[in-house]
Amino acid sequence: MNAEFDQRLADGDSSDESGASPRIVFRSSYVAPGFSDDHENLWVESMLSTRTGEDNYPRDGAPSESWPGFGAGGRDVLNTMSGVRLDLTGIVDLLNKPAILWVHGSVDAIVGDESFFDLHTLGKHGIIPGWPGEDVAPPQPIMAQTREVLGRYSADVGEVREELFEGAGHSPHLDAPERFRRVVEEFLGAAGGGSGGICSRRCTRGDPTHSSAQLPCSYKCNSPRVRGKHYRRRGFAPRREPS
Repeated sequence: MNAEFDQRLADGDSSDESGASPRIVFRSSYVAPGFSDDHENLWVESMLSTRTGEDNYPRDGAPSESWPGFGAGGRDVLNTMSGVRLDLTGIVDLLNKPAILWVHGSVDAIVGDESFFDLHTLGKHGIIPGWPGEDVAPPQPIMAQTREVLGRYSADVGEVREELFEGAGHSPHLDAPERFRRVVEEFLGAAGGGSGGICSRRCTRGDPTHSSAQLPCSYKCNSPRVRGKHYRRRGFAPRREPS
């Protein structure tokens, strides 16, 4: 959290006079270095529509005995994403696994295994004093964690498609809008299969947990209803192509 940025956001600051101005934060963190388009004013205006305060952004906090002395509070949407309250590993246990598309940029400044938006990373690099060390307060390896969970999901008959946008930042849909649109449309088309992607026949795998007539089919069958456009496991590996 940056108190100056928070205040400028609350004040509706659209200038570029400070490194903490929302416009500069947009350029430095939300998109890839050097990004430019004709809609920056619109993107900044959208940032300035953020509701601010303890019930919204930047949220409230709670005292903690762990470094750096505070943790997630009980209000605002960001606090709902704290590991104290949110565990997304449960997707691995879903019986009916929808296909997942994971899109991310290679130069994302916000989400990364050692992001400088992580207080533990700032402590590790001496920016915040008193860091107790890697064993006690390691930076969150969020990319490795995401890949591990999606790998388990894929191994259990869930389809995962990863699209790595080389040279894109936190907002691939802004950095490479045409490719982003193409990827999403291809994914939705494959998942839909022209008929919702649902196999009308009972699965012949022999596994009773996959015998419902309304599960996405992970194997080829002869059902004319879906015309062969099933969810099929192709393995979990990122696809890379120029943005």
